[in-house]
Amino acid sequence: HVNCMFREPLAPLTAEALPEPFARAVDNWRRANQPISTSVSGPPEITARDIAALAREVSTSERGLLLAGGLHSEIERKAVLALSSALGWPLLADITSGLRLSPGKQLIPYYDLLAASESLRRKLAPEVVLHLGGKLTSKRLQQFLKDAAPSVFVHVSPYGEPVDPDHIVTRHIQTNIASFCDALCEEVPSPQESDYLTRWQQANRLVEDILNQNCDGERLSEPAIARALSRNLPDSHALFVASSMPIRWLDMYASTDAGVTQVGANRGASGIDGTMATATGYAQGLEQPVTCLTGDLALLHDINSLALVSSSTWPVIVVLFNNNGGHIFDMLPVAKVREGYEQHFVSPHGFRFADAAAQFGLAYVCPSTANDVIGAYRDATQQDRSSLIEIPIDA
Repeated sequence: HVNCMFREPLAPLTAEALPEPFARAVDNWRRANQPISTSVSGPPEITARDIAALAREVSTSERGLLLAGGLHSEIERKAVLALSSALGWPLLADITSGLRLSPGKQLIPYYDLLAASESLRRKLAPEVVLHLGGKLTSKRLQQFLKDAAPSVFVHVSPYGEPVDPDHIVTRHIQTNIASFCDALCEEVPSPQESDYLTRWQQANRLVEDILNQNCDGERLSEPAIARALSRNLPDSHALFVASSMPIRWLDMYASTDAGVTQVGANRGASGIDGTMATATGYAQGLEQPVTCLTGDLALLHDINSLALVSSSTWPVIVVLFNNNGGHIFDMLPVAKVREGYEQHFVSPHGFRFADAAAQFGLAYVCPSTANDVIGAYRDATQQDRSSLIEIPIDA
């Protein structure tokens, strides 16, 4: 197996020259007498001098943006929220941060949908960005940040590998996230009233009103079910999300009503492999029930691990979107390639999963309306056993 990193688009599209943004970035680097980005790493605790210098840098900006990627503890999450409050900046929290499903004064949950608006992208472009934690799910957010080209873009992570697919980070800091947040909170001045934060909040409320008006109803759609599921997650459950569209639907459409902070996901090139096994291990490790939102191909890739789901001492409720294939590719340039697209990318299979549930001794239900889905899910969370809820989606 050879895993090669290629730039998008991966479809066989032709171009006579380098894309303009890429050519401009290369040209700027060639002319400059310094690297594109610098890194601060080594000591587990960042120095007071580094913190003081960064505090001066961020406190002068009126258009600062705080990003929360994957976070791994309640200590980190509380520290990020405290820093958001200390800075007075909008907080854009990825679904894997554990902050996306909870209400917060400066939390902007619908940033992905806001980034679809060209006019809002111009009005909300940041000057300074502080990214804490792991990679981001939203492609639109990444494109928004790339187009904004902030003069200061700091990424903080306890790991050495930078998260910078578009080469726009100006400084990587390898350190403990909670300690970093605590130290920066001590240095920054008290936040002032911010028109920038207000504009983000107003736009976010508008999107929330539209979602509330349009995501209710009986029709089975993945965005509506993802939003409804986020509103009905029990406090006792953690959430595990499969790659491809399930994690994206939640990142885009989830409500902030749940308050669930334990959110796990497999990300990367092999993200759909091992979904059921990882969800079961997540439940065992946390010692609490887990709701797993998955797609049909992710389940098929790991269907033998339903044996683990069935025997788990902590219930795993599998909520399955079955749209008969990998329809994430419908949103990518490769969808324009007619020859072989349906067979090799969408990979329709025609399977339903009732017999698989029976084979592994799982409770099973296949609801036909949105209200039935939520009713079935609530019933499943009341049982002391794992179950499979299959939701057929017309792709």
